[in-house]
Amino acid sequence: MGSPKIFLLNGPGRSGKDTAADFLAGTYAGHVRKFAAPIKRAVTAIYHGGDRADFNKYDTPEFKD
Repeated sequence: MGSPKIFLLNGPGRSGKDTAADFLAGTYAGHVRKFAAPIKRAVTAIYHGGDRADFNKYDTPEFKD
């Protein structure tokens, strides 16, 4: 058994990250893990006291760009 492979994909919305992840998982018999939700929960807890509604105003395409 070879060493585990980890690929991190980053890019704008609709740029093909999920498609690339599915291809890589199929090619390397792996699994796709998404970390956006846990990261957003952690940032919300740290900077907004767990108030997701307050954080949501920053989690928009307009603000991200």
